[in-house]
Amino acid sequence: KENAIKYGIADSAAMANGLPIEDELTWSMKGTMIKSDLMVLDLLAHYDWTRPIYFAGNAAAHGDLQKYFQMEGLTYKLSPHRISGRVPVGTDSHTFNESKTYDNFMNNFAYGNMQDPDVFVDYYTLRMVRNIRFQFSGFASELIDNARNATDSIVRQEKFKKAEEILDRCFEVMPLSNVAPDDAVYHYLVRHYFDLKHENPEDAELGEKVDSIARLLVDKRLEDLAYFAGLDGNWTGKQLKEIGKSLYHLELLRQSSIPEEVMTKYRIAQQNNQDVDEKDYYGILYGTDYDQLLVDMGQQLNRMMRETKGDELKERYREILRSKTTFPPELVYGWMPYLFQ
Repeated sequence: KENAIKYGIADSAAMANGLPIEDELTWSMKGTMIKSDLMVLDLLAHYDWTRPIYFAGNAAAHGDLQKYFQMEGLTYKLSPHRISGRVPVGTDSHTFNESKTYDNFMNNFAYGNMQDPDVFVDYYTLRMVRNIRFQFSGFASELIDNARNATDSIVRQEKFKKAEEILDRCFEVMPLSNVAPDDAVYHYLVRHYFDLKHENPEDAELGEKVDSIARLLVDKRLEDLAYFAGLDGNWTGKQLKEIGKSLYHLELLRQSSIPEEVMTKYRIAQQNNQDVDEKDYYGILYGTDYDQLLVDMGQQLNRMMRETKGDELKERYREILRSKTTFPPELVYGWMPYLFQ
């Protein structure tokens, strides 16, 4: 313990927040071991906590040991704290070392000029971009959660401000205009922006910034949906997973853009058969042709099922359409209730 504190391996902020240094690190290993596992065991058996140990890549590859990993941007540092699992009630989350991660993202990391329109970001580079955006998103999410849990108003505002700066930095160095949106990660980044907007609705500048970014993404997904709705039946079947992805992303943006109290008010009014404001339901999608595209998409999918030859292929399409992880189930049920009979 003394060395972990002396050499700066322990997270002082986590300790101040009530997260203790463990007496010992215990973890389980399942299945077989390979040479790299033996190397890690040997390293830890002789570790005296005088210098940090970092792991790059997928933390899950190290199994149960990852509960002692703390992210510092793009690498995991072995921590003397139990970062996940048995965390004291009422304390902040410390999946990320806040000060080091913030400094790395804001000041230390170089991003390869991806914001430059003369730099081409190809599909291979996007694999790394996805990981970078994922860590930006995770860090912003943790800052927002810790801000909401803060009892001190100054600490609360500082963490919200840090989260906004982190999101601004992410969109500055990897803008949508030059770096294509990846799967769900980009949309979660926008959702965190909406979280900040809902926490501070009086900040007009923040609201305008969030809405402008979200609308760019909405326009992109609506454009994709319009393209899919115009395909013939054969090609529609080959793009089912991409169609489902676009629908899920649009739903994520819609729901994220609506404050919880507004959505609750809408649901209550609807249940009581009272007049409702459509803007309370559609949020950022209000005023777009989203509804018409949903109608077109439903007709297209029904036409695809009618025209598909072969029971095996039809059954494969049914499985994809009924999968809750691929398509929003409420949409599919509205379009094709016979699939669920």
